[in-house]
Amino acid sequence: NIAAWDNIHKFAILNIFLSILLIGYKIKADNKNQKLILAGTFFSLVCSIPADIDLFQNRSSMHFYHLIRPNDFSKDIVTYLIQEKEKKKLFGFRHDAEQKCSEDGFSSIAQYAGIPYANGYFPEVFLLSSKLEKKYLMTNEWWKSNNSFASQIISLKPGEFILMKNNDRVEFVAKLNSAMIEFHPKQLIEFKNFSLFKSKE
Repeated sequence: NIAAWDNIHKFAILNIFLSILLIGYKIKADNKNQKLILAGTFFSLVCSIPADIDLFQNRSSMHFYHLIRPNDFSKDIVTYLIQEKEKKKLFGFRHDAEQKCSEDGFSSIAQYAGIPYANGYFPEVFLLSSKLEKKYLMTNEWWKSNNSFASQIISLKPGEFILMKNNDRVEFVAKLNSAMIEFHPKQLIEFKNFSLFKSKE
């Protein structure tokens, strides 16, 4: 559960601040180290206020129930991935940014299936800034360039899959054809709302 992990991470950081603060108070009052520790802690705390407000108010998920299990929209593809014996990595054809961290998103499908998702996108609750996410995202859109697309398909290893929405299948196949990549129809598996392209066995 990415959202729950992220909240735990944030509260762990808060706990570190409080622990340092407690150490400062526990040191004898006449110790010069106490003033240094307390001054440093308070200074760091004040400097981090803008980031803390963003992290705790705007980038924390308060609703975990929707991530417990997949709904009917993605259940069939999740079931297939769970049953796969060899599963190493899941790539998304197009990014997951518009879906954010919803139960219908690529990253959530990977999470349910227990397979790493490598698409250069971090859900909005992750411990990163929006600007950094956008910058990272723009450098990982491998499907836009014909060369990087062909390289990605050719380098697929057993257990690696490319996930796409069904309405993107036509574009995906067109890119395969333009890159002159031969593939077996069984490599492109269609589900109710999504499709999977897997490496050659």
